[in-house]
Amino acid sequence: YPALLREIYTPPMLLYVNGDVELLTRPSIAIVGSRAATSYGLKIGRRLGAGLAAHGLNVVSGLALGVDAAAHASALEAGGITVAVLGCGLDVPYPRRNLALARRIADRGVIVSEYPLGTQPEAFRFPARNRIISGLALGVVVVEAAERSGSLITARLAMDEGREVFAIPGRVDSATSAGTHSLLQQGAKLVYKLDDILVELSAHLTDFQPASGKEENDQGDMAGVELTPEERSIMKILEPYPSHIDAIIDGAGLKAAKVQEILLMLELKGVVESLSGSQYRLIGKMP
Repeated sequence: YPALLREIYTPPMLLYVNGDVELLTRPSIAIVGSRAATSYGLKIGRRLGAGLAAHGLNVVSGLALGVDAAAHASALEAGGITVAVLGCGLDVPYPRRNLALARRIADRGVIVSEYPLGTQPEAFRFPARNRIISGLALGVVVVEAAERSGSLITARLAMDEGREVFAIPGRVDSATSAGTHSLLQQGAKLVYKLDDILVELSAHLTDFQPASGKEENDQGDMAGVELTPEERSIMKILEPYPSHIDAIIDGAGLKAAKVQEILLMLELKGVVESLSGSQYRLIGKMP
């Protein structure tokens, strides 16, 4: 039985496990967030999942669509361990869209549930499930959360249990970040870069040293990319947050066809991302 989980106020009497139960003894961090995540939330979820797994932490989440799935998948892709906590029986494929991911987790990580086989995913089970997510972890990272998100339940449970709570800031006008901003106001630790989490948990990690020198910014992966003067002029207009093509054309003072040509080249160079609704944004590494 996981030692940290035993410490919470209402630990489950037993756990049903699909995978290597010994993996539950490793230090873990939970990553949770919105099911209807933005491209920003999915990107940060993937980067955190991969980065924390690479430092030897189990990545715990709830196998939901959105941020949860991004964190699970990236942890596996980084060669790490991930733990999925279900709000239904282990034999019930939910959500069905994540069935292939669940099979990968069972093969290389762990899936757990307090519910017997055959238990259906009824709504009231998920808040109870969240106490296991936070209970297994040294801390909880909330990537994106609306004001009434289930992720906030997980964060508050972690606070009540004395676990670390981290939050990713977003745009002040973003509904999907309203919950994370509320957590920051309540004292959650703001995550600007991966080391912000790792330093807090360093006592539980081996061979960890904070990054030295100048901190990376969100455009850190642009180093070494050769840009033409026209590409540089477009880059100065773009931000990490999406900009509509009309605003980019107005700011560039170039013909629409030329701007679209430049944006295509920037996409091919890996420094700009095209989004739905004719929007574009800068791509950069998680600080």
